[in-house]
Amino acid sequence: MVWRSPGFFSFTVPYDHTRDFFYSGHTGTLTIIFLEMIMLNIKPLFIMAFVSLIFMMNLLLITEVHYTADIIGGIVFSVWFYRTAIRITLYADKLLSLPYFIVKWIYDNKCKEEEVE
Repeated sequence: MVWRSPGFFSFTVPYDHTRDFFYSGHTGTLTIIFLEMIMLNIKPLFIMAFVSLIFMMNLLLITEVHYTADIIGGIVFSVWFYRTAIRITLYADKLLSLPYFIVKWIYDNKCKEEEVE
C-alpha cells in the first residue's frame, strides 16, 4: 500500500482499514464532465476531460485508493445517472414550459380577438 496514514485523524477516510468506496466518485465525476463536453461539442475540453479521466483511473489504481471494480462501476453508474438526468430534465422542461403555453394560448385567443374588434 502506497499511502498508509497521513499522521492525523480523519472523519471521512478510514486509513487503517479498507479505503474503497463502491463506486468511485472520482471516476464518476470525471465521466460526467467528459459526457457533458461531448454533448456541448467543445473539442479542447472534451480532450482534456478524456485525458484527465484516463489519468485519474490510473492514479486511483496505482495508489490503491479503489479497486478496478470500483472504477468500472463509477463509469457505468455515472453514464446511467447522466442519461437519467437528461430524461428528467426533458420532462421538467416540458412541465415548466406549460404555464408559458397556457398564457400564450390565452393571449392568442382572447387578447388578439379584442385587438381586432
